[in-house]
Amino acid sequence: MCSIENCSLENFGDSDKCILHCEKKKTNLSRRCIEFFFKTFSKNVLNQKRHSNSDIEIYKVIFPNKKIHKIWKLLLKKNIYFKECTFYGEIIIKSIDFKSKIYLKNCIFVKGLNLEHCLIDGDITFNNCFFQEKCSFYKTIFNGFLNLENSIFNKKLELKYGVFKNKVNFKNATFKNKVNIPYADFKSINNYLNININIRKNDRETARIIKDSFEQQNNIIEANKFYAIEMKKREDELSKDIKKGKNIFDWFIFKIHGISSNHSQSWITALLCILIVGLISSLYDYSLFTQHNVIIDKIALNMNYKYYIFLLGTFIILSVSFFIAAVLKANRAVYVFIFSSLLAIYLYTTHDIKFVLFTNTVNPFTVMTSSDTLDVIQLLFKIIIAFLIYQFIISIRQNTRRK
Repeated sequence: MCSIENCSLENFGDSDKCILHCEKKKTNLSRRCIEFFFKTFSKNVLNQKRHSNSDIEIYKVIFPNKKIHKIWKLLLKKNIYFKECTFYGEIIIKSIDFKSKIYLKNCIFVKGLNLEHCLIDGDITFNNCFFQEKCSFYKTIFNGFLNLENSIFNKKLELKYGVFKNKVNFKNATFKNKVNIPYADFKSINNYLNININIRKNDRETARIIKDSFEQQNNIIEANKFYAIEMKKREDELSKDIKKGKNIFDWFIFKIHGISSNHSQSWITALLCILIVGLISSLYDYSLFTQHNVIIDKIALNMNYKYYIFLLGTFIILSVSFFIAAVLKANRAVYVFIFSSLLAIYLYTTHDIKFVLFTNTVNPFTVMTSSDTLDVIQLLFKIIIAFLIYQFIISIRQNTRRK
């Protein structure tokens, strides 16, 4: 007897399972074997449920590598539950009206799923399913709820010209390739919470639609994530325009905005940029000061060689550590490496262990309170630091604001 629970069919061949549940990875299954599978499936699964009021439950059935379309016509008036099933063959369903609910959980689609020109009135659920090949809902109308929660799409999800009159649940879904959201007609606000999309394979409009959905639900934090993606995709578009000699200034502004704060999404990045530019500006200011300058006198007064050696050694070690992290492409490691290196150079050059010069340089109000004159380069540094402080404030505001 078949080793699958509640299955009373005889084992098939050398397997400890029946023809419905045994493994069918081989692509060269005989025609007789495939016919026997569908005959058994129709007799023991479909016919038993056809004349009853109960739903159809299909558990751990492994479908062979053959295009599957005939069996669906027999399931139109019943609610269908597929659990832990594997479909080796491509599923093609065209011009069929579904009135019932279809529920698939922990199922694997090896050759893809194609719904074309279908009308679906019932709810369809793909819960924790895996699609190895392309999945398509081309020109299909969904009057019911479509649930893709926790599912993984290895190839493209085609939604072109599909109409979704009810909500679509993309929660925790993973799209390793393109998901054709911009070409679909969504009548309701969808659930995109924790959606994982391949940024390289999808366009700016996809990010904009997801961002807009989160904004309508007042989920500002998630909306900000896709706003940053939208801006990055816009930056990529402008990079292509540069090659054609177009929009050079727009590209420059977008690039600076991305580097300085990840388009107002990362306050840590903005803070690191303030520290980096502040240290560079301080080193420049130090080179201009004379021996009797008041700030130089304060630095000499505060000098303590023990603290100096300790701080210098610490930041040299940090520089080496974050250089290794930068090579490994760790997040923000490049910024930290540059900051640590500049800090070591600053301490070695100025001996300013209390950062008197640095705080005067970064302080945006020193221009108004000090009688010192500025040259063009110093003025440029002040403008850049003021811009970065603005980005720092906006980045914090973006992640804490309420709509």
